[in-house]
Amino acid sequence: SLEELVRPNVWRMQPYSSARNEFQGNASVFLDANENPWNEPINRYPDPLQRQVKARLSQLKGVEPRSIFLGNGSDEAIYQLLRGFEGLVVVDEAYIDFSAQPSFLAELSQYPNLIVLQTFSKAWGAAAIRLGMAFAAPAIIEVLNKIKYPYNINLLVQNKALELMENEAEMRQEVKAILAERVRMAKLLSEAPFGFEVFPSDANFLLVRVGDADRLYKALVDRGIIVRNRNRVLKCQGCLRITIGLPAENDLLLRALSEEVQA
Repeated sequence: SLEELVRPNVWRMQPYSSARNEFQGNASVFLDANENPWNEPINRYPDPLQRQVKARLSQLKGVEPRSIFLGNGSDEAIYQLLRGFEGLVVVDEAYIDFSAQPSFLAELSQYPNLIVLQTFSKAWGAAAIRLGMAFAAPAIIEVLNKIKYPYNINLLVQNKALELMENEAEMRQEVKAILAERVRMAKLLSEAPFGFEVFPSDANFLLVRVGDADRLYKALVDRGIIVRNRNRVLKCQGCLRITIGLPAENDLLLRALSEEVQA
């Protein structure tokens, strides 16, 4: 049962109720939260449960709003899960929009101990706003809402998320362009003059075994091109991780690598 998975002190606790928790609806005069009456709209505390954002996400993802938790990045969702539980199954789908595999969102109703994490950082191109999504059974979301900070997602972030979701078609076009570049980069890096081992990817990056990863990483840094050196990660010896950028950025990388491997 869920009670067996939740920490006993969390199960028993009553969550903090903010002024914006206690009132829902339309009003013209707000004298309940000790806010400054000037400088609208940022003078007001944000919706602590992000109802508008969840309503729009519900339409996009096919998940009811009460099964959605929003965090300050996926990091917050992970942190709150560790605070509240140790016996759940968490599937990280940060790169799901770049994958041909189906999301686990459709499985939520079958598995009451399942949490699916997604993010606005990758496909939505909004890493700077720090907004992560957790999808789970309503009972799990209730526990997360108990232990989150009262106003964990600020108004500017909520408004930006709503703006982004109004342009879903643009996001899909950008993902399509990244996928085409991923195919192109994987092909070129595996051919002469490189002949690198390029691992299969369902994300917006490639893991590439280049041999002397330390030397190539430093050479790229000297040219102002930054990739990720994975040489010291278990089973990734000799590898660089390359994010798929704009075509012009990718071409600069290819040119620099070509000059280095033929030097």
